[in-house]
Amino acid sequence: MKIKRVLNNNAVTVMNNNNEEIVVMGLGIAFKKKSGDELEDEKIERIFTLENKEISEKLKELISEIPIKYVEVSEEIIKYAEGHIKKS
Repeated sequence: MKIKRVLNNNAVTVMNNNNEEIVVMGLGIAFKKKSGDELEDEKIERIFTLENKEISEKLKELISEIPIKYVEVSEEIIKYAEGHIKKS
């Protein structure tokens, strides 16, 4: 996948197979990357596809404003919870 736009070090937009813009996230996925660069598939942790363009634009705006520390702490919390919470 090629980067369309870098939102922050952990989030980018790309075009999917249906030529729709999607948000791809992963820790450090966009570090030292720019538009047109290839993504490293092994760094992809989450993919967000929104059908509503207005909501999609709001999501991209919000993601680009989130400080990297918050994203890192959130990832740590999620990984901890996944390892310690029993699924029923």
